[in-house]
Amino acid sequence: DHIWTRFQPAVSPFVQVSVMADDIVTADVLATAIVAGGEATLDLVGDRWDVDVLTVDRAGGLRATPGMRSAIRAAVDRVA
Repeated sequence: DHIWTRFQPAVSPFVQVSVMADDIVTADVLATAIVAGGEATLDLVGDRWDVDVLTVDRAGGLRATPGMRSAIRAAVDRVA
């Protein structure tokens, strides 16, 4: 695993995290932080940064911020 986590055993609750931010570096850093820090970091990121997030948990459950849901809907509408 290339992302160290604070969990023991070192297994994040998320298998994938996507972040939409104003720049790629911020998106990458925050996505990695959420994978490493789990739910607490997801909440912190949502409170402190103006970004949108999509997470996939270990059971395959999806969670998306309202802005991410809107972006996904818009993308689907464009191809439909």
